[in-house]
Amino acid sequence: MKTNLAIVSVALVCATGGLAAQTGDGPTDPAELEAYIDGLMRVHLEEFNTAGAVVSVVKDGEIFFAKGYGYADYTARAPVDPETTLFRIGSVSKLFVWTSVMQLVEEGRLDLDADVNDYIDEFEIPDTYADPISLNHIMAHSAGFEDWIVGLFAADTVALRPLGDILADQVPARVRPPGEVSSYSNHATGMAAYIVEVVSGMPWEEFVQERILDPLGMAYATFAQPLPERLRPFMSAGYTHSGGKFHEEDFELVPLAPVGAGSVSGLDMAKFMIAHLQLGSYRDTVILREETARQMQRDSYRMEPGVNSMNHGFMDMSRNGQRIIGHGGDTFWFHSDLALFPDHDLGFFVSYNSADGGEGTGKFTDAFVDRYFPGEDDPPELTEGFSDRADAFTGHYRSNRFSHQSLAKLAAAVGAIEVIASEDGTLRLLGSEWVEVSPLTFRELDGDDTVVFREADDGTMSHFFLADVPVVAFERVPSGEGPGLHLFVLVFAVTMMVGTVLSWPFGFCLRRWYKVEKATLIRMPAYRRLALFVAAVLFLVFVLGFARVMSDPNQIAIAVPGTLVVLLALPIVAGLITLVAAYFTFKLWQQKEGRPLGRIVYSAAVISFFLFVWQLHVWNLLGWRF
Repeated sequence: MKTNLAIVSVALVCATGGLAAQTGDGPTDPAELEAYIDGLMRVHLEEFNTAGAVVSVVKDGEIFFAKGYGYADYTARAPVDPETTLFRIGSVSKLFVWTSVMQLVEEGRLDLDADVNDYIDEFEIPDTYADPISLNHIMAHSAGFEDWIVGLFAADTVALRPLGDILADQVPARVRPPGEVSSYSNHATGMAAYIVEVVSGMPWEEFVQERILDPLGMAYATFAQPLPERLRPFMSAGYTHSGGKFHEEDFELVPLAPVGAGSVSGLDMAKFMIAHLQLGSYRDTVILREETARQMQRDSYRMEPGVNSMNHGFMDMSRNGQRIIGHGGDTFWFHSDLALFPDHDLGFFVSYNSADGGEGTGKFTDAFVDRYFPGEDDPPELTEGFSDRADAFTGHYRSNRFSHQSLAKLAAAVGAIEVIASEDGTLRLLGSEWVEVSPLTFRELDGDDTVVFREADDGTMSHFFLADVPVVAFERVPSGEGPGLHLFVLVFAVTMMVGTVLSWPFGFCLRRWYKVEKATLIRMPAYRRLALFVAAVLFLVFVLGFARVMSDPNQIAIAVPGTLVVLLALPIVAGLITLVAAYFTFKLWQQKEGRPLGRIVYSAAVISFFLFVWQLHVWNLLGWRF
C-alpha cells in the first residue's frame, strides 16, 4: 500500500509540474525539481530497501539543488545531511584519478601515448603483445588486462599497503592486444594512480588532497581508510536489508584506494561537478586549464561506430539525443552515479547507502533524463531478408570482463548470454527482442536500447556491444567453454558420483532384503570398487562444499575462504585416485571381472570423473589459482 501511495505521489508531481519540465532544456525551477525528486526518492527508498540517499544537482556554475533522504544512521534516526554526510562513491573515485593524471599531463610530466613501463619502477607490465600499453589505453579501459577480483576489498587494515606493493603482487595478465576492445579494469586504474605517485613524488591520496580536494573546498571528502577522526561522525552507515529490517554493515576497505575508496558528501561532489562543467574552474580556483578540461570530455576511444565512447576517463552516457558524460560507482553497500550534461552546464550526483540500492542509480538516471530531456519514441521496423543472415549472429556470448588466471573465472561460466534468431526476423537476447536497423546494428523492439555486433573474418560475429556501455564487450564463447557442454559434463559427472556413492548402501540393503548371499554374486574385486567409491566421495564433498562456501560469491572479492583452500585439495586427490581407477578399468575388461553391465557403469563413471577434472581445469578450480 505504501508503494502505491508513493507511485501516486510521483504521478501527481509529474502531472502538476510536467509542463515546465518537458522543454528539453533541463530543470529550470528548483522547487519543481525538488517536488519531482522527493516523489521519486520516496519510491526508491522503499522499492530498493534503502535506508538513506543523497542527491545534488548543479547548473550554470551553482548548486541548483541538494537534499538528503532517509537516514545516515537508521538506528539513531539520524537524517542524511547533503552538506556533511559522507557516502562511499565507489568507482566514481576514478574521476579523481583521471583528473590527477591530466593535471600532470598539462604540466608536461606525463605523456598519454608513452609506454607506461617508462613510469613504473616497482614492477613491469609484460610484453605479451607487440604494442605497449599507454595511459590512453588505461583511461579508455582498452589496455587488454584480465579482470582481477580476489582481494579487491579487504577485511582489515593489514591489506591497506602502498599501491606499488599491491600492484607488484597483483599484475593482471594481458589477454588481448591494447586497443582491441574495452574491458573495465580496476587494476589498470590503480596503475594510473601509482604513476601519479611516482611522477609527483607523493602518495596519491596526498596529491589529490593537495591538488583537488583542498582547492575546491571539499571539506567533507577523503580517500583515507580508516576515516580521519574529524570525519568519522559524518560517515553514513552502509546497510543490508532482510527480514523486514535494516542491518548496519562495517566500513568497507578498498586496498586500491584510488579506484573506489572515496567518501564524499553530496555538496562536495557538487563542487567537483561544477569544476568540470566550468572547464577546470570552481569560483576562483583552477584545478585544470580549460583545454585540458575539454580534452577530458572529448572522445578518446570508441569500440564500434554507434557505441558510446570513452573520453579521457569520463564515460559517454549519452541518450535521448543528449550528450551526457559521467561515471557510476558501487561498493557492497553503497551505489552512486554522477552525470554531466556539458551542453546545458548541468550535472547531478546520486548515492544510496544500502545494498539493494544498486538498481536505483540506473533508474534515477533514466527518470531524470526522460523527464527533463524526453526522447522521441520511434519504433524500429523489420529489415527485409535478415532471416537469411541470422545464423551468423546466433550463439553464446559473455562479458569480456572476467579473470582468466584465477578461480574467479567461474563467473564467466554462469554469465553466458544466448543470442537466438526468431522466425519473425528478429534476434532475442538479454530478455528482449531486437530488430536490425542498419548493418550489424539492432534496436530493442519494445525499448530504446541498441546493440552493435562486430563481424569476424569468417563472416560470423565475434562480439556484440551495448551501445550505451563503453567499457565492456561481449565476446563469443569458445566452443570448449560453451555452457551446454559444461552443463552436460557437470550433470553427467555428478550423476555418476551420486550413483557410485549410493550403490554401496543401496546394494547392501537390497541384498539384505532379498537375502542374497555374497558368494552367489558375480562381482568385480572390492578394491577396484573401493577406488571408484573413494574418488566419488571426494568429488562429491568438493561439489557440495564448494556450493556451500560460494553461496555468497562476493566474499571472494575480500579473500579466499580458508575452507575453500582445503576443499581445493579434494579434486586433486580424487583425480589421482581416478587414474588408478582407469587402470582398474583396463583390467576389468581384460580379465572380464564382474558383470558386463557393471563394467560399463564403472567405465562410464571413470570417464565422467576425467571429464569433471578437465572441467575444473578449464575454470581454474584444479589447484590453488588465486
